[in-house]
This record gives sequence, C-alpha cells and structure tokens, in this order.
Amino acid sequence: YGCNDSYYFLPVRRQFMFTDIQGELQSIEIRCDRKRYASAIADGIEWRIPETWGKCNVQVYGEPGTTFNLIALADKPQG
Repeated sequence: YGCNDSYYFLPVRRQFMFTDIQGELQSIEIRCDRKRYASAIADGIEWRIPETWGKCNVQVYGEPGTTFNLIALADKPQG
C-alpha cells in the first residue's frame, strides 16, 4: 500500500502487522466503538485489537510516498 500522509482501512481480522516499510510511518490510530488507541508504529510489530473494543477502523500516518505491506494474521484464541 502507499501512503499520501495517511492510510485508512477496516481490519478484516483483529490481528495484523506492517512489514517492508519503505519510508516513514509515524503513528497508528485505532478507533473502535468502545476504545480509541494511538501509538508509534514500527516494522514487524503485531497489533491485536481485543473483541471487547467493538467494531474498529484504523488510520496510519506517515510521510508521503511511504510504502508498506499490511499482513492480516490468523486470529489467535484469547485467554
């Protein structure tokens, strides 16, 4: 995917990661029905959105021209 300064997506799985970041991704915001979370972002970090947060969307911010792969991971059982 490419980033013009932000990239928005609805996660199809609750676990995902970014790989092969070429350029600079600065931060991630996860906005859900019952929770809002923001953090710095790095290559290879696995993100897991708890079911208790409800439905979510994700916004990634970065330098224009940054490219990356978004990998949806198989959901692992909680607990």
